[in-house]
Amino acid sequence: VRADSLQAHSGVRLPVAGHFNDVQETLRDEFVELIGWIVTEGCYGKRYGEITIYQSLSANREKVERIKHVLDSSGIPYTFHTYTRNRVLKRKPGTKIVNAVFRINAKASTEIKKIIPDKKLTLEFILGLSERQLNLLYETLVSGDGYRRGDGRTSWIQYDLEQLELFRIICLLTGRRTFLASRKDCVYVTNRADAQIHYSD
Repeated sequence: VRADSLQAHSGVRLPVAGHFNDVQETLRDEFVELIGWIVTEGCYGKRYGEITIYQSLSANREKVERIKHVLDSSGIPYTFHTYTRNRVLKRKPGTKIVNAVFRINAKASTEIKKIIPDKKLTLEFILGLSERQLNLLYETLVSGDGYRRGDGRTSWIQYDLEQLELFRIICLLTGRRTFLASRKDCVYVTNRADAQIHYSD
C-alpha cells in the first residue's frame, strides 16, 4: 500500500515506535534506577545541597526496600531514618503513617545533579542508555509517579511538559506507543506499538 493512498480507518496499521540498541553501556543499572527514583520521589535541598528521597513505609514498603537496595548496590553514601505522623482520615481517624527518608551525602549529590540538573531528565542522559537500561528507567519512573493497568497499559503523571515529552522519547526508543493527555499533565502508554490513521487531510 502506497503511503499517499492511505485513508482514515483503512485498517492498515503503521509502526509508531521502534527499538534502540546502538549504545555501549557506561552506567551501572543500579545508578540508572536511582536516577528514576530521584526524578519521581526525590528533593534537592536548598541549604546543604543534599538529595533526599521520600517514600511511605506504611503504604509502599516494597519501594522503600527497593530504593535501599539500589543505594547499597551503588555504593553511594546515605543516611536513613523514619518518622511517624498522625494522618486525619474520616474512615480511620488517628491512623499513624510511617515515612522513610533517604538522604544522599553532599558530594555524591553534587555529581548526580550534573546528570539531572533541577531534578529533571535530560535528552543527553536518555540517549546515553542502552535499550535495556531505558526499559529499567521506564519501569522505575512508572513505579514512582505512574500507574499500571492489568492489561499492560501504563501512565506517567508529571506537570512539566518537557519532562513528559522526554518520557515519550523513552517509550519511543523502547517500542511503546504513547499519547499525551488533553490536560498535558499525563502520558498514556498503550499496549501496542502501531496505530492506524484516524483522520486525513
